[in-house]
Amino acid sequence: MHRMNAYDSASSPLTVAVLGPGGVGGLLAALLARAGHRVICLAGEDTVQALRDNGIHVRSRQFGEFSARVEADTVLREPVDLCLVTVKHTSLAAALERVPAEYLDSAVVVPLLNGIEHLDVLRAAYGEPRTIPAVIRVESTRTTPGVIEHGSPFVEIELAGSPERLTALAEALTASGVNTLLRDDGNAALWAKLAFLAPFALLTTRYRSPIGVILSERRGELTAMVEETTAIANACGARTDAAQILARYDSFPPDTKTSMQRDAEAGRALELDAIGGAVLRAAEHHSLPAPITTRLVAAVATRDKIERFLRDQGADRIPHPGGTLLAHLGRVTDALTAWGADENIQFAALCHATYGTDGFDHSLLGLSDRHTLIALIGERAEALVYLYASCDRSAVYPRLDTTPVLFRDRFTGHEFEPADVDLSAFMEITVANELDVMTHNAELAAKHGAALYELFARTKHLLSPEAWQATETHLAQLD
Repeated sequence: MHRMNAYDSASSPLTVAVLGPGGVGGLLAALLARAGHRVICLAGEDTVQALRDNGIHVRSRQFGEFSARVEADTVLREPVDLCLVTVKHTSLAAALERVPAEYLDSAVVVPLLNGIEHLDVLRAAYGEPRTIPAVIRVESTRTTPGVIEHGSPFVEIELAGSPERLTALAEALTASGVNTLLRDDGNAALWAKLAFLAPFALLTTRYRSPIGVILSERRGELTAMVEETTAIANACGARTDAAQILARYDSFPPDTKTSMQRDAEAGRALELDAIGGAVLRAAEHHSLPAPITTRLVAAVATRDKIERFLRDQGADRIPHPGGTLLAHLGRVTDALTAWGADENIQFAALCHATYGTDGFDHSLLGLSDRHTLIALIGERAEALVYLYASCDRSAVYPRLDTTPVLFRDRFTGHEFEPADVDLSAFMEITVANELDVMTHNAELAAKHGAALYELFARTKHLLSPEAWQATETHLAQLD
């Protein structure tokens, strides 16, 4: 039987393998299947069973709501015309075991991963001629196996290679609803995407905010990082323009999130090295400055490390107003970040319940293990965690508007005068913590909201303007 190459004819249905039917792969699989192509999704056993039972269901701003039947298996067992590789870079090596090279002799392998360096991995596995550079622009996420939320009003692919080889494939993808263009220079295409993606992914993940918030509240930082990454991308052979990238962001729905942000929120492995790391390695290679990228990569990596530690200690399983303790810690940290607190205060807030508190008697670490937290977040941030945890509230709260403030350590009974900078940090964390609790528990808000407002009004001199504004917004009506 003659097997057509994917680039021979767009008129005949293709047999397509989709390695990783997640947010991107699931959307493409559904669109291709709906257009009449045979689609085989390759994934783990649970996902395979879900797809066999129910197919793929898509909810899309662009395409509406529809379902499509696909085939599914844990490993490819026959030749295909096209193999779309849509797994995350963090799971690429293991995922390739699902696709034996012998079934790709006549296929085109199209990797649609973030970053740059995955292309070398795939060419080593399947050969350079059949593995082509490609990029995709889309915001799409898998909510459960086989259920896809397509948030962006577009899905675009660029394929790099000869028109003779790829025109028919591009036409087939376009006919399925995926706007597909051909480019001559694959390296330029990959770097153009990374210049666009890196600022978007790092800033939305760092601040746990969608693009609309980044554009309205952190546009200066976004602009500076776009200029930084476009300079690096252009040194690597791209032809990118910072103004065009910013204009593209402005066209996005304001609630658009990146996959890295969604992964961070869900506790999944981050493609931080594939995105931010690739930019930094290229900057070093070309002797270009990248201070913003360096700072954001470090901050994202540190928070990810802290949250993994907290999960290991069970914080994601401890009930708390608003869901779990981990969710509460994250919201408190996000509030302080939005208020402009420094990173020591942010990381202290993320860990503020590690030793328990006077109002939450559930510790994640014993005091004999303080060295563990110091190694994780540093001495300054850990000292703030201990200060917050050790506060004897019944003794300290009435004294907060006196000079000097006499602090009592509930663990030791020792009384002392904290430095003004420490006292202000303590109060910022206190306000962020209590406002989150009140927001997520109406009963506690009714019972304690007025007293907290009175406390924070007495200590306004210790608060940032942002913390006081948040107090006014959330508690003034309860006074």
